[in-house]
Amino acid sequence: MDQSTKAWAETLAEGAPLAQKFGKQIMRQVHTFSYEETLALEAKIQTTCSTSQDSQAAVAAFFEKKKPVFIGK
Repeated sequence: MDQSTKAWAETLAEGAPLAQKFGKQIMRQVHTFSYEETLALEAKIQTTCSTSQDSQAAVAAFFEKKKPVFIGK
């Protein structure tokens, strides 16, 4: 595997699972939604992600200058 591809894959693997899950969901569905439906879905997903345990872990890790540990919740 190309080194840059491997580095990119590792970066993705370290990301927040919920954000990745919902990002994939939006990409799969957005072409079938109206603009208003897309905005509503995005708002719902942002609320879900921003109130998740993973979001709290990310904020705490940022202020502690540590790497976050995501649990997918």
